[in-house]
Amino acid sequence: RTLPRDFSTVTALGREVRVKLARRPDGVTTAKAESDDIRAQAGAHDRQDLRDSATTQALEKDHR
Repeated sequence: RTLPRDFSTVTALGREVRVKLARRPDGVTTAKAESDDIRAQAGAHDRQDLRDSATTQALEKDHR
């Protein structure tokens, strides 16, 4: 079964990042940053910070 999805674009750490939002059957929304947008960031630690910031912002934006 395919989950209902939305897409959001946020500015995280000065970069535009696209994020997929999925609504799970239990009502929980999950977010995943687009890997193409994250890949451009140098350094694994910096990529993780960008990914975390983008997904947090997208979830906050979704709950407004």
